[in-house]
Amino acid sequence: MNTYDEIEIPYGSPMYIMAKPVGAHCNLQCHYCYYLEKSDLCNTPAPYMSDKTLELFIEQYIKSQATPEVMFIWHGGEPLLRPISFYERALALQQRYADGRRVYNCIQTNATLINERWCEFFHRHNILVGVSIDGPQHLHNVEILRPRSSDRA
Repeated sequence: MNTYDEIEIPYGSPMYIMAKPVGAHCNLQCHYCYYLEKSDLCNTPAPYMSDKTLELFIEQYIKSQATPEVMFIWHGGEPLLRPISFYERALALQQRYADGRRVYNCIQTNATLINERWCEFFHRHNILVGVSIDGPQHLHNVEILRPRSSDRA
Protein backbone atom coordinates (compact mmCIF):
# COMPACT_ATOMS: atom_id res chain seq x y z
CA MET A 1 0.00 0.00 0.00
CA ASN A 2 1.10 3.56 -0.70
CA THR A 3 0.91 6.21 1.96
CA TYR A 4 0.01 9.86 1.76
CA ASP A 5 0.40 12.01 4.85
CA GLU A 6 0.87 8.83 6.91
CA ILE A 7 -2.53 7.44 5.87
CA GLU A 8 -2.55 4.08 4.13
CA ILE A 9 -3.96 4.31 0.63
CA PRO A 10 -5.00 1.02 -0.97
CA TYR A 11 -4.69 2.32 -4.52
CA GLY A 12 -1.63 4.28 -5.51
CA SER A 13 -2.26 4.84 -9.19
CA PRO A 14 -3.11 8.34 -10.34
CA MET A 15 -6.30 9.14 -12.18
CA TYR A 16 -6.06 11.43 -15.20
CA ILE A 17 -8.78 13.60 -16.68
CA MET A 18 -8.34 15.95 -19.62
CA ALA A 19 -9.91 19.31 -18.86
CA LYS A 20 -11.38 21.05 -21.89
CA PRO A 21 -11.75 24.70 -20.83
CA VAL A 22 -13.02 25.78 -24.28
CA GLY A 23 -14.99 22.68 -25.13
CA ALA A 24 -14.59 21.88 -28.84
CA HIS A 25 -13.80 25.46 -29.88
CA CYS A 26 -10.63 25.90 -31.91
CA ASN A 27 -9.00 28.64 -33.94
CA LEU A 28 -8.50 26.14 -36.77
CA GLN A 29 -11.27 24.19 -38.43
CA CYS A 30 -9.55 21.03 -39.62
CA HIS A 31 -12.25 19.00 -41.34
CA TYR A 32 -10.67 15.74 -40.13
CA CYS A 33 -10.76 16.77 -36.46
CA TYR A 34 -12.58 14.19 -34.37
CA TYR A 35 -13.68 16.84 -31.88
CA LEU A 36 -15.36 19.49 -34.04
CA GLU A 37 -18.68 17.66 -34.17
CA LYS A 38 -18.78 17.65 -30.35
CA SER A 39 -19.59 21.37 -30.35
CA ASP A 40 -23.04 20.44 -31.70
CA LEU A 41 -23.74 18.69 -28.38
CA CYS A 42 -23.46 21.92 -26.38
CA ASN A 43 -26.47 24.15 -25.94
CA THR A 44 -24.44 27.34 -25.68
CA PRO A 45 -22.52 29.21 -28.38
CA ALA A 46 -19.32 29.33 -26.30
CA PRO A 47 -19.23 26.58 -23.67
CA TYR A 48 -16.11 27.93 -22.00
CA MET A 49 -15.41 26.73 -18.48
CA SER A 50 -16.74 29.24 -15.95
CA ASP A 51 -14.78 30.35 -12.89
CA LYS A 52 -17.23 28.44 -10.69
CA THR A 53 -16.77 25.23 -12.71
CA LEU A 54 -13.00 25.74 -12.75
CA GLU A 55 -12.85 25.94 -8.98
CA LEU A 56 -15.15 22.94 -8.45
CA PHE A 57 -13.18 20.89 -10.96
CA ILE A 58 -9.82 21.70 -9.38
CA GLU A 59 -11.01 21.08 -5.83
CA GLN A 60 -12.73 17.79 -6.65
CA TYR A 61 -9.99 16.54 -8.96
CA ILE A 62 -7.29 17.10 -6.35
CA LYS A 63 -9.38 15.52 -3.59
CA SER A 64 -10.06 12.47 -5.77
CA GLN A 65 -6.37 11.66 -6.19
CA ALA A 66 -4.85 8.84 -4.15
CA THR A 67 -1.26 9.91 -4.80
CA PRO A 68 0.89 12.80 -3.58
CA GLU A 69 1.22 14.17 -7.12
CA VAL A 70 -1.57 15.57 -9.28
CA MET A 71 -1.32 16.18 -13.03
CA PHE A 72 -3.69 18.60 -14.73
CA ILE A 73 -4.04 18.09 -18.48
CA TRP A 74 -5.52 21.03 -20.42
CA HIS A 75 -6.85 20.04 -23.82
CA GLY A 76 -9.24 21.33 -26.45
CA GLY A 77 -10.46 22.33 -28.92
CA GLU A 78 -7.68 24.84 -28.54
CA PRO A 79 -7.07 25.59 -24.83
CA LEU A 80 -5.05 28.73 -25.61
CA LEU A 81 -8.29 30.43 -26.63
CA ARG A 82 -8.60 31.05 -22.89
CA PRO A 83 -6.39 33.94 -21.76
CA ILE A 84 -3.34 33.54 -19.56
CA SER A 85 -5.40 35.01 -16.70
CA PHE A 86 -7.63 31.90 -16.79
CA TYR A 87 -4.62 29.65 -16.24
CA GLU A 88 -3.18 31.97 -13.58
CA ARG A 89 -6.46 31.55 -11.70
CA ALA A 90 -6.27 27.77 -12.22
CA LEU A 91 -2.74 27.65 -10.78
CA ALA A 92 -3.78 29.74 -7.76
CA LEU A 93 -6.75 27.41 -7.13
CA GLN A 94 -4.51 24.38 -7.46
CA GLN A 95 -2.25 25.76 -4.74
CA ARG A 96 -5.26 26.56 -2.55
CA TYR A 97 -6.55 22.98 -2.72
CA ALA A 98 -3.23 21.10 -3.06
CA ASP A 99 -3.16 20.14 0.64
CA GLY A 100 0.54 19.28 0.44
CA ARG A 101 0.38 17.52 -2.91
CA ARG A 102 2.73 18.42 -5.76
CA VAL A 103 0.75 19.77 -8.70
CA TYR A 104 1.88 19.66 -12.32
CA ASN A 105 0.28 20.99 -15.49
CA CYS A 106 0.51 20.13 -19.14
CA ILE A 107 -1.31 21.61 -22.10
CA GLN A 108 -1.95 20.26 -25.60
CA THR A 109 -2.09 22.95 -28.28
CA ASN A 110 -1.86 23.50 -32.01
CA ALA A 111 0.71 26.21 -31.06
CA THR A 112 -0.62 28.82 -33.49
CA LEU A 113 -1.45 31.19 -30.62
CA ILE A 114 1.82 30.84 -28.72
CA ASN A 115 3.71 34.10 -28.38
CA GLU A 116 6.40 35.40 -26.05
CA ARG A 117 3.92 35.96 -23.18
CA TRP A 118 2.71 32.37 -23.40
CA CYS A 119 6.31 31.10 -23.51
CA GLU A 120 7.22 33.11 -20.42
CA PHE A 121 4.11 31.82 -18.63
CA PHE A 122 4.84 28.17 -19.49
CA HIS A 123 8.47 28.55 -18.45
CA ARG A 124 7.72 30.40 -15.20
CA HIS A 125 5.24 27.71 -14.10
CA ASN A 126 7.09 24.72 -15.55
CA ILE A 127 4.11 23.72 -17.71
CA LEU A 128 4.72 20.87 -20.12
CA VAL A 129 3.52 21.83 -23.61
CA GLY A 130 2.47 19.25 -26.18
CA VAL A 131 2.13 20.45 -29.75
CA SER A 132 -0.17 18.82 -32.27
CA ILE A 133 1.65 18.57 -35.57
CA ASP A 134 -0.10 17.39 -38.72
CA GLY A 135 2.76 17.28 -41.21
CA PRO A 136 4.39 19.63 -43.69
CA GLN A 137 2.57 22.91 -44.28
CA HIS A 138 1.86 22.29 -47.98
CA LEU A 139 0.00 19.08 -47.06
CA HIS A 140 -1.86 19.88 -43.87
CA ASN A 141 -2.98 23.38 -44.90
CA VAL A 142 -5.06 21.78 -47.64
CA GLU A 143 -7.15 20.15 -44.90
CA ILE A 144 -7.63 23.22 -42.69
CA LEU A 145 -10.43 25.76 -43.06
CA ARG A 146 -9.31 28.88 -41.23
CA PRO A 147 -11.82 31.48 -40.10
CA ARG A 148 -8.95 33.98 -40.22
CA SER A 149 -5.98 33.89 -42.58
CA SER A 150 -2.80 32.56 -41.01
CA ASP A 151 0.34 30.80 -42.11
CA ARG A 152 1.29 29.82 -38.56
CA ALA A 153 0.07 26.22 -38.77
